[in-house]
Amino acid sequence: MLLWGCALVLSLSTGYRASVAFHLAARNGNVQRVMDLVEAEGTSKLDINGAFIRAAANGHVQVMEYLLEKGASDATGALVCAAINNQVPTVKYLTYHPCMSVDRTALKFAAVAAGNNDSFEAEFFLLTKLRHGVDDY
Repeated sequence: MLLWGCALVLSLSTGYRASVAFHLAARNGNVQRVMDLVEAEGTSKLDINGAFIRAAANGHVQVMEYLLEKGASDATGALVCAAINNQVPTVKYLTYHPCMSVDRTALKFAAVAAGNNDSFEAEFFLLTKLRHGVDDY
């Protein structure tokens, strides 16, 4: 009973609802909704990196670009999640973006994650990138 009561109070919290709406908008690629929520709530109340990773996992580069402007910085997490879901354009975006610090370790993590999830195209790209060097290709 106590657990249900806590869940009810939490679900009624405006901040919680905004956070859930924010992550759903990022996951679904709704750039305008993401922008509206950031303007209404501010970046300190929202999990910018979590939404960035959700957008990457679902291939929503426009949302990612906006969240980068707002301070998102988890390149490795986003790269791994994009690779797991075989989001090759997103993987390429993250590896080539000048603001993202993607090193060999991040590429290896993402390649293994892609391989373990049968994301063959992402795995091939990442292994090729590793073979030719981080700055090449």
